[in-house]
Amino acid sequence: MKIFVVVNGEQRGPLAVEEVQNMLESGQLKLDDPALCEGDSEWSTVARFAGPPKVVSSAEAPVPSGVPPELPPVMGTNIEIIQKEEVRVAKITLNNETFRTEAGAMYYMRGNITMESKAPSVGGFLKAAISGESIFRPTYSGTGELYLEPTAYGIHTMDLKGETWILENGSYYGSEMGVAVDVHREKALTAFKSGEGFLDFQTKISGTGKVLVKAPGPVEEVHLQNDKLVVDGSFAFARSATLAYSCERATKSIIGSVTSGEGMVRIYQGTGTVLMSPFMYYPSRVLDSLSFGMQQMGK
Repeated sequence: MKIFVVVNGEQRGPLAVEEVQNMLESGQLKLDDPALCEGDSEWSTVARFAGPPKVVSSAEAPVPSGVPPELPPVMGTNIEIIQKEEVRVAKITLNNETFRTEAGAMYYMRGNITMESKAPSVGGFLKAAISGESIFRPTYSGTGELYLEPTAYGIHTMDLKGETWILENGSYYGSEMGVAVDVHREKALTAFKSGEGFLDFQTKISGTGKVLVKAPGPVEEVHLQNDKLVVDGSFAFARSATLAYSCERATKSIIGSVTSGEGMVRIYQGTGTVLMSPFMYYPSRVLDSLSFGMQQMGK
């Protein structure tokens, strides 16, 4: 017997009855969470599977189709990017939900929302000390509106569906709780060639849910299908973890690289997606309007 469940708006499964019961005991599931037994046409609740596993004979056991029936509509976190002048603010509307952000990202919040910042594990402290990543990532739970700090950067919304991405340092801004956030370390030689030194740590995100990412400007998505992409400088700020990444000279010879005006280039190969932004530095007019735009946000 295989079971599908919905936890915080995220579908999980197929699971064995024992797995569902273990999740109940650990608090990951509640008795009134939606649940569906493979072969059934209607959803029930997890309470149905709270007791000892039911023994089903081979004659009455449903034939697994491998594809669960369509889920009932589940409302995910509502995210809106508000723009005034050249300044942007992310507005996250929570309906009895939880959202995680980078430390110091809150602008203000309205409604019944509680902020919590837990200390990471010993391993988390060590990773943060080595990588320079933020130790704390606060969470906001409840019902209301959460506004993140005004920024001149672009804010790009990603919708992960079980995949893993690698982000450049400083790109992660916030995410739903179905997304795990960790540290990714590049190979020493690749990191050195890219100009980041021998220790280049990036952010790894994986799972299911919405993610907010800071981008230097408008975002271009480049999809690769067993293909190769060569990018100048650091215009690419995010990539699918399925892609092979390396950094090489633009030409085979040092003289050629110098005379071409292209030093080191970043190379992405395989099947996946690369997110790029054409702006590495904002024009002066953006910085000139930043103060004015932040004042307008407060009106």
